[in-house]
Amino acid sequence: MSLNVNSGDFDSLAAFSTAIESWHNEAHMSVQMATGEDMMDPATNIFLRNFWRLHYFINARLLEALDAYDGTGSVKAQISRLERKYEGRLGEI
Repeated sequence: MSLNVNSGDFDSLAAFSTAIESWHNEAHMSVQMATGEDMMDPATNIFLRNFWRLHYFINARLLEALDAYDGTGSVKAQISRLERKYEGRLGEI
């Protein structure tokens, strides 16, 4: 997963979000095949260490992407600016 988010470029942030979502879905299946853990059941995922490891990894990549897009201030401030500027397009990220 490469980070190709450009400063202030919403489209590059949205493209990254789409790419990491696809990667995330494939990672669930890959972890399940490697470990034998059922990574496709939301009722049991919360009890699996590998589920949390995967999602902490993804969260870290999303924070890096957000920082590349807008590295000013707190994450809360960055998200607030996104919400104000791109209210109608937030479903893309």
